[in-house]
Amino acid sequence: MEQSNRYSKYGYFFVLPFFLVLFLFVLLPIFFTFYVSFMKWDGFTDMHFVGFENYIEVIKGGLFFKSLYNTLIIMALSLPLSIILSLGLSFILNEKLTKFSGFFKTAFFLPYITTPVAVGLFFSLLCNYQIGFINILLVKLGLLVEPIYWLAKPLYVVLIVSMIVVWKNFGYNMVLYLAGLQTISPELYEAAQIDGATVWRRFLHITVPMLRPITIFVVITTTIWGLQIFEEPALLMVGTDSGGSIGSTLGGPEKAVYTLVSYVYEEGFVLFRPGRSAAVAYLMTFVIIVFSFVSFGLLNRGDRS
Repeated sequence: MEQSNRYSKYGYFFVLPFFLVLFLFVLLPIFFTFYVSFMKWDGFTDMHFVGFENYIEVIKGGLFFKSLYNTLIIMALSLPLSIILSLGLSFILNEKLTKFSGFFKTAFFLPYITTPVAVGLFFSLLCNYQIGFINILLVKLGLLVEPIYWLAKPLYVVLIVSMIVVWKNFGYNMVLYLAGLQTISPELYEAAQIDGATVWRRFLHITVPMLRPITIFVVITTTIWGLQIFEEPALLMVGTDSGGSIGSTLGGPEKAVYTLVSYVYEEGFVLFRPGRSAAVAYLMTFVIIVFSFVSFGLLNRGDRS
């Protein structure tokens, strides 16, 4: 018994690295950021306690609500399309309604693991006024008389960023749905097929209800990720100006894609106001928590007795 207890103590040495990393790189930054949010600090001089002044200034400034509005617009445009596309494609690939399903699975998932820098530069070149493929194609087809400045108009920029979000993330959601489809008993589809149910009816009355838990997970995780979007719009706009930086091009025309994380970045790394940046970060965290609970509550309403 004593030998067993002595050996069990060695387990603490194996789990110690995990807890050290968790404390140093997760818990400590969280608590330090919360502490900084109540301080007036430029990152170099001494800190001065100001209470809730940073939070009040952020809320009164107006940029917080503009960034929140922009973020919600991008999320509202991209989230439904991403879910519909990923669910539909996963069903088609799982039913083997198309050849080379393995190739398509890989091709659809590749954008998710593509670096944001490559994504931003790719779409900035794609939508370029002079050499962009979209303008060249539309002019050749006679649909445009002259090229359009896609990245100079707020509406177009919002639509392009939303398209990037869908393109980059639907492959990951599709993989989740494919995993969920493997858990559905084939007997359900066979029975429905014997009863004369079409592919559409099998999808609507078997696949969609059975994949509800996956859909809840996808909606919540996509909502959390969508409220933290930054790299794609920031790097897209940097690609429009070879001499520009993220700080100088942040938000695009009329700050149409100025998101919550853009606000955090600008306050902390452009204006060097870590206190306000931390306050925005915690307000953003509060928004994410609220939207996550709301999404979970709405999607789970039907399960309540």
